[in-house]
Amino acid sequence: MKAPAVNKFLRHFQDLELIEPSLKSQMWIADQSIKRRFQFKSFLSGTLVCLLCGLMVWPLLPRYYQAQTTLVFRSPEQGDRISFLKQDLDEKAIQSELDILSSPVLTTEVVKRLNLQNDLEFITTSPLAALNPMSNAWSATPRGDAGRNALSRLSIQHDRRSYTVRFGYFSKDPQKSADMTALLTTLYLDELRARKNKLISRDADIARSRLLSATFRQTQLAAAIEELTALSSHTIDQNALADLISEKTKAIQIANTARADIEGAIARASAEDADADVITPALTPLSPLFPDPMIFAAALFSASLIFGMIVGFVDFDRLFRIYKA
Repeated sequence: MKAPAVNKFLRHFQDLELIEPSLKSQMWIADQSIKRRFQFKSFLSGTLVCLLCGLMVWPLLPRYYQAQTTLVFRSPEQGDRISFLKQDLDEKAIQSELDILSSPVLTTEVVKRLNLQNDLEFITTSPLAALNPMSNAWSATPRGDAGRNALSRLSIQHDRRSYTVRFGYFSKDPQKSADMTALLTTLYLDELRARKNKLISRDADIARSRLLSATFRQTQLAAAIEELTALSSHTIDQNALADLISEKTKAIQIANTARADIEGAIARASAEDADADVITPALTPLSPLFPDPMIFAAALFSASLIFGMIVGFVDFDRLFRIYKA
């Protein structure tokens, strides 16, 4: 019987008296062989070597920083402001805004305004592209396309239970990350404001058209009423006159409503706010997002233990004798 089978048998029953003396002797020899094969000093040496190598690599790892902006879209129930969100937690509307925020047009404009077209960080392929399991933050495209490389470093996070959106660029330079994120915030809010003003302008044009139509109809009705009342009292159709007066009153109400809509559109157009509020502006990050010291320490400690265990079971004396032979 092999030694592992004997040990399993002993652990299961935990009764040494049931084991034959020959099996006990074989088990003891197997245990002593395992003890001789595992070298504790080699284990310590391997663990320390791995730890020292990790500590030497730590300063050489590239640091990536991320400045982050937090936006909150306005919900439809916030007053009479025009909002693109037609109902509570409209995921389709929010997703449309996220698509615009992550569009190549805005990021290309960021790169252009900050003169990053020839920045080495954005025109060379990142060495971390193959090590990215969660997002596309560190991936990169071939050399020369700074806009697409910058877009691949944009991270957007959205909590589906709220109107909150967090986004920011990754960069080796913390100030560059803050500048890019702040500029993207400004460009997006400007674009959002432009779309809002376009909607307001469209609503104002529709209101002006209604006002023009109502005013013209009001003029026609006033002329008809005046013509009808100019006749002698015996020939006036009282029902027709009443209908004309009622229709003129409705035209006046439509015209007044259209004027109010035009004034409201002008007032909304003069407002400087967009449909999103900046809760947290992009600030220069003080510590890198990657690599994380705690995660690196835990990974290094685990790798050192595993490497030490492997080294502890290796019989270097036998390998050396084989090599010498």
